[in-house]
Amino acid sequence: MAAYKLPQADAQETRRREEVIQQATKGASEVPLKVAERAVALFERLGQLEAIAAASMRSDLQVARLMAEAGARGALANVEINLDGLTDAGYVSSMRVTIAALRQRLGDTSRATRA
Repeated sequence: MAAYKLPQADAQETRRREEVIQQATKGASEVPLKVAERAVALFERLGQLEAIAAASMRSDLQVARLMAEAGARGALANVEINLDGLTDAGYVSSMRVTIAALRQRLGDTSRATRA
């Protein structure tokens, strides 16, 4: 937000302001991406536990997987919102590939996590 308050009195200041905004927006994309990566890893780990968990724990694991999925999808939505404001096409393309891969790892969880 501080980047938006930078002066824009002339072309040089405007250019510098835009560079700072772009850099800050990239940083704002990377934080939720890390959250999504960790949430997807947790989602996968919880899926592995279902095979060895006692029947009495299955619903707890299903709830935990749903929460991990929701966290991952929410974080990915935050990344995508930030990408819309970036002008670095290579960076945006790379991030979109990463987002797609994380979504693929989540798979069709609407059936996999239901009791």
